[in-house]
Amino acid sequence: MRISDTIRRQIHTGIEYQMAGRWKEAERTLRSVERPIRALPAGSERTHLELALGEARATLHMYRQEWAAAEARLREMLRAIPAEPEESLKQWQGSALTNLSSVCAQSGRDLEAAELSERAVAVFESMTAPRPEDVEMLATTRNNLAAQAARESRFEDAKRHAGRALVAATGQGSMLPEGQALRLLGTIASMEGDLVAAADLLGRAQDVLTRFGAHLESAQVGLVLARLAAQGGDGPQFAAHMETVREAFRSRGELRAIAEIDHMQAEFLLAWVPPDHDRAALDLDWTGVDASTDPYTLSQDHQNDLLLGGALDYAVPAALALDAMRTQFPSGYQRERFVAQVADPARDAAFRAALQSSNGMLVFALIEWQAASGTPTVVLPAAVAARPINGAAAAAASADEAVELMLPSGPAVAVEPVPRMVLAPGQGEVLAEEYAGARTRYGQELRSPELVQRWAEPGEAPTVVLTYVDTGHGTFCNWRVDGEPGGVGRVGHEELERVLGRLAQGLPSVAAGADKVASYTDLLTSGPLVDYDAEWELAVGLAQTFLATQLVDQLAAYHEAGVRPHVRIQPSPRTASVPWELLAVDGSDVRLVEIADVTVVAPGQVPGAGTDAADGGARSVWSGGGRFRGRGGAGATASGAAVPGVADARPARGGLLGRLRRSGAGGAAPVSDGVGGDVLAASGAGVAAAGAPGVAAASSAADTVMALDPRIPGWPAASALGSVLGRVTPGDARYAGLLERLDSYARAGRVDVPGGDLTGLFRRTDADRDWLAAALQAGPKRLVYVGHVTAAAADRGQADDSQLHLSCTAEVPGLAEPMREHRPLSARDLLADPQRWPMPERVALIGCESGTDARFRDPYGLVGAVVRAGATLVTGTRWPLLTEHALSSLADVAGNPITDAVLAVDAAHEAPDAVAAFSAWQRERLAAWRSTHAVADSPLLWAGLVTFTTA
Repeated sequence: MRISDTIRRQIHTGIEYQMAGRWKEAERTLRSVERPIRALPAGSERTHLELALGEARATLHMYRQEWAAAEARLREMLRAIPAEPEESLKQWQGSALTNLSSVCAQSGRDLEAAELSERAVAVFESMTAPRPEDVEMLATTRNNLAAQAARESRFEDAKRHAGRALVAATGQGSMLPEGQALRLLGTIASMEGDLVAAADLLGRAQDVLTRFGAHLESAQVGLVLARLAAQGGDGPQFAAHMETVREAFRSRGELRAIAEIDHMQAEFLLAWVPPDHDRAALDLDWTGVDASTDPYTLSQDHQNDLLLGGALDYAVPAALALDAMRTQFPSGYQRERFVAQVADPARDAAFRAALQSSNGMLVFALIEWQAASGTPTVVLPAAVAARPINGAAAAAASADEAVELMLPSGPAVAVEPVPRMVLAPGQGEVLAEEYAGARTRYGQELRSPELVQRWAEPGEAPTVVLTYVDTGHGTFCNWRVDGEPGGVGRVGHEELERVLGRLAQGLPSVAAGADKVASYTDLLTSGPLVDYDAEWELAVGLAQTFLATQLVDQLAAYHEAGVRPHVRIQPSPRTASVPWELLAVDGSDVRLVEIADVTVVAPGQVPGAGTDAADGGARSVWSGGGRFRGRGGAGATASGAAVPGVADARPARGGLLGRLRRSGAGGAAPVSDGVGGDVLAASGAGVAAAGAPGVAAASSAADTVMALDPRIPGWPAASALGSVLGRVTPGDARYAGLLERLDSYARAGRVDVPGGDLTGLFRRTDADRDWLAAALQAGPKRLVYVGHVTAAAADRGQADDSQLHLSCTAEVPGLAEPMREHRPLSARDLLADPQRWPMPERVALIGCESGTDARFRDPYGLVGAVVRAGATLVTGTRWPLLTEHALSSLADVAGNPITDAVLAVDAAHEAPDAVAAFSAWQRERLAAWRSTHAVADSPLLWAGLVTFTTA
């Protein structure tokens, strides 16, 4: 036998190992042929073997979901093949294009994926004498097109592509693409509601895939068949499918699939429990009921409770495991898809089971778990992983490496599992028993080893932490006072959508292509944040939706006792744009900011974390005292947390699982298109004389870095990324206060003034990332950025795509794609190299939607990045800020309300207690709004500013 035949056989063996899920054996087998291939003489045979090995390695990476590595291999293959190849090389070109299309689809580049698939189809159809394996690849390519069309709900196109794939594959006896085509057609049938046809097609797919030896794919089809049986109420068929696929996955160590099976088991049990079943409302006699009791001799209520207990036993460990498994994906886009399709449904099942069981402490713990985020880590492609992205090494990067740096599947932000968390002072860990059960069931640790607490140590004033979590069963919240659990609540989708929709009508966010002038004119004349009566109604609706009665009572008790607490909000993605300070806590127009200092928990932070927290006790709050299945705390109630030192503090009304008062109007918080401009530039503005009364400014040499309206290469002053402040001149009265403030800083040596001219601080051409790095590495106390920010699109799942616009040219190396002649500085850049950009404790980022990290499940945008780099207090914006030019031209607003707001931020950051100073300024603006009812004083212009804190 020739050596080349032996090599081919080894490569084929490696591919068989891949399909069987035997990754290490596949890798070892493929590695064994490297040297023999290199030993062959140059020529056609060696070229074909090199391409065959490259394809096998690429598909191994794809099986392992190592998309960046797979892409690198496939692009290397395509570079080795001429653009117009000879007939014998077309097979490799077509298969490389097909596989690269699949990789692009995994990183969200659907347009590129479709283009690559169409190119592959053209290559295969141009072959004069295609082999069976070439026809098989053509069928696979059409399956890819069908899958993409199905994702986009283009079902007719999907069926057309899958049908053609099935015809081609069946005619050649190509079992894998035949099975995949049948699976696609069956899935489409189920999505269209034809369960009978879906079961038939999927059954045929499972049979074909099993005969081919693709056992993992066959088992995945079995999961879909089990789900269809559950939908049809066929318990025996459901159980049969589940037993088969569970064994198939267990024998191959597929822990994720086993967790998915457990979730399905929980969903099946929950489907038999009426939605209105409420264990807390039942007065059941459990005398004589134990594990040996025949459930069919019990009443319906008892049977429902048995079902709920079983659902909890499956649902919670599965939810914990699948949430931890999202960390296996190296990019936000991939995690978002996995979370939406797999982890979130499992989480929803856990919340529903806990809610219907009226297990209030379990609901509280689930909120704590779901609100936590893992530590972010930037993952670079193999070609650049060993090279720092700053300094001369980065500048010397080759063209190919520079392109690779910008690929969405290249550098990505991975996250670690959530940390272990202490539930409360003197208590055990959050979900300790459930995590232990999951570890036993799935054979792996699901949390990071660090131990943190979810509260700050008590200070002079009480601290209330209010946390929101979105689920498929509504938005849940919990709160704690100085660490002690206070209560939980829930608001349904309809109530939420009503009030958030009304809020969205008042925010300056316009869909691409809309008439911004007309839209913003309406916004500034009749929007719910500029019309006094409408704003009051909105504030009441927001409060009734998001503040539980018990919590309002608690805050009222503090207020009556003359105590001002610090209320820290951890919003969910749906509530990221809520102006919490405006919430009207009673009918006499008292706002939350008037009875408390309000901040938002810094993105990705665990409140109070930063030092290891001691485990105050081994007993979990909810672990004991249960009467059935060992479930403790079912139906338990608790009053609100006590108010230290306040004699007349009233206890919260109702049980721990108290419902939120509801009211209001709905919709989705908008996403800015990031477009500014001369008339409607919404990127922040200048500074005018203002400040917080009674605040003494700190003073030390060169302690403040000012990045004021940097000039962006390739973007003229009147363009979308042009000037946000306008031309600053000493004689212009509009900038007198600003220049006076900067002059005081300059005289004290607190800012570096280029050439000694204060106007040189504006529209600098050298304020790029290198300038910023040097300024930050000098150790300042504060950073103030006023300029353009492009927020990440909420539908992309990658908060790290958010960008600051400095004076960087497109040639500067970085992890964001250029925009004309300019490369933005992204949150991903900051996360990748925090030592290059070490942040001072206080940072102001005044630009469009700079503070919208919370829109994402992994909230590592600009605020999260600067916090990871050292900031402990950050001020950003919840929505775009209109410029003075827009306000004066569209609403005849006099003065400089936005520049006043920016200087107020600057003054607050100077104060010893920045939170108190900023809250005091907001109360001043609220008083002016009540007095004048004028647009210039409306919350639209000042409630968009938000302060983030780490403790």
